[in-house]
Amino acid sequence: MDSEIVKGKPLTKEQTKSLLGLIEGSKVITTKTTNATNNKLKTEEWIRLAERFNVTATNCPRTPQQLHLKWENLKKNSRKRSTQIRMNQIKTGGGPADYIPPGDILDRVTSLLESTVSGFTVPLGGDKEMAWFDTEQIVDSSETTISTPLSNEKVKKKFKPDENRTATNTAIAEYYSAKKQCLNAKLNNINLENDYLKLKNIELTLNNEKLMLETEKLKLELERLRKQ
Repeated sequence: MDSEIVKGKPLTKEQTKSLLGLIEGSKVITTKTTNATNNKLKTEEWIRLAERFNVTATNCPRTPQQLHLKWENLKKNSRKRSTQIRMNQIKTGGGPADYIPPGDILDRVTSLLESTVSGFTVPLGGDKEMAWFDTEQIVDSSETTISTPLSNEKVKKKFKPDENRTATNTAIAEYYSAKKQCLNAKLNNINLENDYLKLKNIELTLNNEKLMLETEKLKLELERLRKQ
């Protein structure tokens, strides 16, 4: 079949969700193991995912490199959002927390990364779209030839954003709870050491008084001997 020439254009939100669906179903892409064999497998897997992705994106097919770059940017934005949520919880001053837009796409990315960073429940706005974290700016200005896709296999979505957000919040809450217990234990240890030093000081004072009494006793004894 004839190939098509692709010019750079950002993925739509629906296309991004479609890409995430493919990545969620690929154990090769999401593995953290890095070696020559896995790197080769990932390269082949991106080619396969691009073919499957382009089945539904026939109006603007993408190269494996473009989809890989999109995935890397999604991971970067997910980590940024997780950091902002965490900073929202630890900031001082008592003022209202910063507004963090809802992000179902980035929540899915966080789930795939199995991230342990990100905060407690934060104020999220209704249906407002993401503004601060731009996940749609993936552009390849070069012209690339894309072969016609081979199959139209559908991928089931396995992600539940609400469950992921709850699990993330629970993990962070447990972390800060454990950290608080550790600090309390250190404080108790310091208090015990302080009490111990106070007791040692009392002991030294008593020993000093005892020595003074013994000195007086010796003086009296010496005075008595002189008078004899």
